[in-house]
Amino acid sequence: MAAQGYERRIWRLAFLLTGDAERAAGVIETVLRDQPHPEGVDAGRLDRLIILHAREVPRGTVPAVGMGAEAARGMGVLLALPQQPREAWVLTRLDGLDELRVSRAMDCSRTAVARHLKAADEQMGHRLGDALNRCVAALRREADAIDPAPLIAAALEKRRKDRLGRALVVGGITLIVVAAAAIVALRWLV
Repeated sequence: MAAQGYERRIWRLAFLLTGDAERAAGVIETVLRDQPHPEGVDAGRLDRLIILHAREVPRGTVPAVGMGAEAARGMGVLLALPQQPREAWVLTRLDGLDELRVSRAMDCSRTAVARHLKAADEQMGHRLGDALNRCVAALRREADAIDPAPLIAAALEKRRKDRLGRALVVGGITLIVVAAAAIVALRWLV
């Protein structure tokens, strides 16, 4: 999987599940912290990791700022769905994944995925009515238009700074221990 492809994929999924760019960035930062080389991880595994970490983050309650009216309306209804129906709906209806891949990403049976998807379809259809197809298309456009590069670059830079900070702390502690040992050794010699 190309680096740019996996970045767009995880960003898009995190954004659609949380409904907020800042929350999505937090999910991605956690996944990148846990996976030192996500470009080598299977796409299904990345989906699973995003879902797991998105479940830990409270989802947004209002659509993201700057969305078009139909996308915002669709996102508002999507965010109102329970967690698993929302996941099944995003992975199936917006990402076009098959039931098997969705069941693996959600860690549930295909029957459960079908049940969650049916519940989500009913709620989305009931709340959006005739505007459902337009809202879904608008949500796809909005999600596809997101440029995750700056946020992912910031997350990678934060990881680099964290590693450097840890190395400096370990180096400082090592220096203190060596200095203390040298002082003790000199006292024994004197």
